[in-house]
Amino acid sequence: MLWSVYDWFQQRSDYTPILRYYEAEAMGIPVEANATIDVESGIGVDILDKQKAHRLHLFIRLVSEGYIDADLRTEIVGGPPFTSAAIRGLSEKGLVEIGELPDPQQKIIQGLACVLSTRSFATGFMSVAKPSRSSCSWAQALFLRAG
Repeated sequence: MLWSVYDWFQQRSDYTPILRYYEAEAMGIPVEANATIDVESGIGVDILDKQKAHRLHLFIRLVSEGYIDADLRTEIVGGPPFTSAAIRGLSEKGLVEIGELPDPQQKIIQGLACVLSTRSFATGFMSVAKPSRSSCSWAQALFLRAG
């Protein structure tokens, strides 16, 4: 769902694009899934309705948990949970989740590992391979000044 919202937002050129509830319901549905639904006979319609409700509530949950930066609007009382959403894109948390931004905690762990291996190499207490300058330069600048 996050990838669907991300792709949808990237394709829009509006300042604040508006996502309608029926668009959120359809996010992530493979095209082949619509071929198995026979509306006239009612085969698969109840399953499709459950899937739409699930996706709608998943979208609302992603907004409320801070993965999607959006304002949900409700113009119809007693209707869907929201009628439209003003999307500002994925939040930093959402971008980290889909891999578009590096995980800041992982970067700190890698930096500490670089500093420890650099100090171990410099003091000779441990036999480790010397880390490359490019991979540890930012960590050395940050952590070695403090030490």
